[in-house]
Amino acid sequence: MISSIRIKFITIKIFFNIRMYIIILCYYIGTIMNILIINKNILFYFIKTSYNINHLILIFLLSVPSYAEEVIKISSMDAVNMALKYSLESKNAKYQEEIKKLYKDRSWNIFVPNVGFSSNISRQNPFMSNVRGEHWHLGLGVSAEFSISPSVVNKMRLASFNYDEVVIDRERVNRDIKLNVLKIYNELLAFKSIVDVLKEQLDKGKLKFEQVSIAYDNGLISEIDYLDSKLKYNKLQPNLDEQIIKFEEIKSKFRLLIGLDVLQDFEVVGELSDDILDFSFFNEIIDVYEDLEIRKLNNFVKIMQTTLDSLWLDAFLPSLSLSMSYNPGNISFGSGFSGLGQQGFHFVFGLTYSLTEILPFSKSFTEIWKQDYQLKMLRDQIDNKMREFKSKVVQKRKNMRLYKSILDNSKMTLEISKKNYQIAFDAFNAGTIDLIKLNDIELSYKQSDLQLIKDKLNYANLVLEYKDLINKLD
Repeated sequence: MISSIRIKFITIKIFFNIRMYIIILCYYIGTIMNILIINKNILFYFIKTSYNINHLILIFLLSVPSYAEEVIKISSMDAVNMALKYSLESKNAKYQEEIKKLYKDRSWNIFVPNVGFSSNISRQNPFMSNVRGEHWHLGLGVSAEFSISPSVVNKMRLASFNYDEVVIDRERVNRDIKLNVLKIYNELLAFKSIVDVLKEQLDKGKLKFEQVSIAYDNGLISEIDYLDSKLKYNKLQPNLDEQIIKFEEIKSKFRLLIGLDVLQDFEVVGELSDDILDFSFFNEIIDVYEDLEIRKLNNFVKIMQTTLDSLWLDAFLPSLSLSMSYNPGNISFGSGFSGLGQQGFHFVFGLTYSLTEILPFSKSFTEIWKQDYQLKMLRDQIDNKMREFKSKVVQKRKNMRLYKSILDNSKMTLEISKKNYQIAFDAFNAGTIDLIKLNDIELSYKQSDLQLIKDKLNYANLVLEYKDLINKLD
């Protein structure tokens, strides 16, 4: 916040200086205009306008949203919930689910008959009219039609399977979002630790270089030692700036992911965990069929099998149709007016059976064979996907054991480097080693500290990927 206020103050000062320069410039212009005997009111109007413009710019700068200066704290679960709420992919998946749910809930409407009302008016040939001269007829009627195929129940099942498909898709989208958010959150924690370490190293390096400079001025160390210390100190600030730039880039990406305003600053909560996953977790039984890709493929099997059954039913069983109509009568009018006539109720029941479609070379049989082959291909794909899933689980477990070993070794290296630096520092004070040797040992110690943070990040994200793979990402 202090840096933001300082930037605003400098900006305001710049614009006040601009206003002063404009007034001075206008003063000289006014002098020239006096020489040319031009009305000074024009000059005063120009000065006043320039002042108002600068005043408006100043007001605009001071009206920067206050939330840009506020820093909010965001936990990992808060970030996940915000991303699920604002993500476009999550919203689209939800809308697709609602659409398919609408079709599923109303799939029974295939049993609703088609009810209609009809009316017509006709004119009779006057040469064929009866003795009463009735030439015009107005007809009214109500009808209801209903047709049903043998596969009508399967169509309702297909609506349910299509809904299950989008439910799986939405779950996949949400899990991908959650995994992505948690991994980036770990990166933010890692960069936060890296920046803190580099800032601490910069402060210590500055203090150390000041001491080295005093020692060099007093002739206690050589010029080589002095230049070596200066070179190492000059590298600290660029290294810190580089990591800060990367940190801010990840923060910008994270803002877009969770729906934060681009000007809103935030802080992540906690530290990157180095807790080792209990390997007894590997002994738990994993249900292969709970993998989302396999679930989706199995749902495709249900859809294709239902479609295949529908083709068989429609090919070998007749379709049923019912038609009912009621005519309350016709109104005849011409030279005179007559009442209702030709009243009647009609009922039609029909069965339709196609002999052509049961032939082996028919269109229906071609579709049946095609669907059957596609079903076999899909089942082979499921078997292959199950093998891939098992292979991923085995490989992830191997990688986690390896990364655990790397992390343990990194912790041990840091402890040794820390102890080695302390011994070297005492030896330098005792005069047994030179400054260059001490700087090399200190550099190794710093690198070990940063390497531990990177190893923590790699292991933590690998744990997230494994939990996501076995559907345990809670």
